Amino acid sequence: MSPTRIKFLAFRVYRFRDRQAYDDLYAYFGPKLYRFLAFKLPRDEDADELTGEVLLRAWEYMVASDVQEVGGLYFKIARNLIADFYRQRKVTTELVETSPAAIQPGSLSEDVANKLEIEQLRANIKRLSPDQVEVITLRFFDQMTVEEIAAVTQKTPNNIRVLIHRARQALQKYEKPQS
Repeated sequence: MSPTRIKFLAFRVYRFRDRQAYDDLYAYFGPKLYRFLAFKLPRDEDADELTGEVLLRAWEYMVASDVQEVGGLYFKIARNLIADFYRQRKVTTELVETSPAAIQPGSLSEDVANKLEIEQLRANIKRLSPDQVEVITLRFFDQMTVEEIAAVTQKTPNNIRVLIHRARQALQKYEKPQS
């Protein structure tokens, strides 16, 4: 969906409370939003619940204000809800078993090797800073552009590029066996 179309739909939501326009926006951002939440929360049920809460809060905000960056709004609300979730429940952070890079059925040895590789990647991602985890998740799991990530995180595109670069370097460093 083009940025112009997104802005047009956001305007229709603001001006006319157009539910179909909001549905179209959700159809575009919903899967990305759910993946983001599922990656950050311990259970899929929590991601489902918070996705609904993000949608409700975004609707309330969009009918009251003219929003220019809809993706930024969705992900900012999601980030705040994740912080509230962990603050209220005092749950430790863990990555969800059903990641977007789900293992395809194959031979048993391939499945075991893939599972070990994924677990190693999870362990390495946990070693990154929270900012690096966020940009890596948005860039590679949600396949967002640098500009979209900058809007979501309220940082400059150059800052995002540096964070991605440093996170990738750290992950490569963690991959190499210590001698």
